[in-house]
Amino acid sequence: MVDWMQLAGMAGKAFSAIRDWTDTLSQEREIFIPEGMINTAITAMLGKDNEVKSVLVECHDDFADLDILVTHEGTDIQIRATFELQSVSINRHKQTVVLRERQPPELIFTRFASTWQKIQLLVRVWACRTFLREHPLHHVLRQREGVEINNGVYRIDLSHWVRQKAALVAALYAADIRTATLREGGLLLRGAANVKSLEVLRGLYQMAAGAVTQVRDELDRPGDRRLSPRDVGAD
Repeated sequence: MVDWMQLAGMAGKAFSAIRDWTDTLSQEREIFIPEGMINTAITAMLGKDNEVKSVLVECHDDFADLDILVTHEGTDIQIRATFELQSVSINRHKQTVVLRERQPPELIFTRFASTWQKIQLLVRVWACRTFLREHPLHHVLRQREGVEINNGVYRIDLSHWVRQKAALVAALYAADIRTATLREGGLLLRGAANVKSLEVLRGLYQMAAGAVTQVRDELDRPGDRRLSPRDVGAD
């Protein structure tokens, strides 16, 4: 579970460091972004009525673990995956990320709306693996706007989500992220930024700090039965 109070403190230190290092877009610097700030930015992009309820990122050297909570047609699904970051480009013109999965994502079904719906969904998962020869997550994501998947490489255009949030759009006009490297506990970015506009992200902590924890607590309530893909003939 993410300790949001601790991460908020880390964010404050990061902002102080950024302020000391750069104040114009003409200066290119390396900036370390704690994983708490990454989680806050992702949470801010998720709509209240979105099927994706939370995305938690744990950063390590050269890879990141993702823990995603999804509610689909009354079914709660936890998705666990490990990715390497191949490239990132974030500025006011382009917001793209390219990831490579280290292994097929794990699906854990924690709650079903009904027995009939459980059978229906598990049959879909089995059919996807058996007849389409495709991971169910890949099949679903390919139908999403801005997502391309090929041989375990995910090319994601974030503009569709980013441009729905005024605060993030404002930050984009002050940032030009050219490269990124995963490190233990965060992301090392190289680019340029105007700190005054990045201050907008401070407010996101107040709005989003408890959102992910609240959703996770609700989905982890007693009585939920976890069902692994192994139960339905996973590869």
